[in-house]
Amino acid sequence: MSQLSLADIRQQDRHKLGYEKITRSSFKAAIPANVTEDVELMAFRFCSKAPMVGYKRNATFYVIWLDRSFTLYNHS
Repeated sequence: MSQLSLADIRQQDRHKLGYEKITRSSFKAAIPANVTEDVELMAFRFCSKAPMVGYKRNATFYVIWLDRSFTLYNHS
């Protein structure tokens, strides 16, 4: 995944190497105060289909949570 561009990742299925945007209202956990309202939260898959959730700023993706138990947000 680290070898793919964001454009390549966008073309992938969200349950494979792709990603999905997660709405703030979907979260069951508190979002850290330093993650301001203008930040879009995204989930990338790791370890099978488990989501790695965070946000992108410039060329860096900041990981906030690793949700191996699928309990962080409402999955639809």
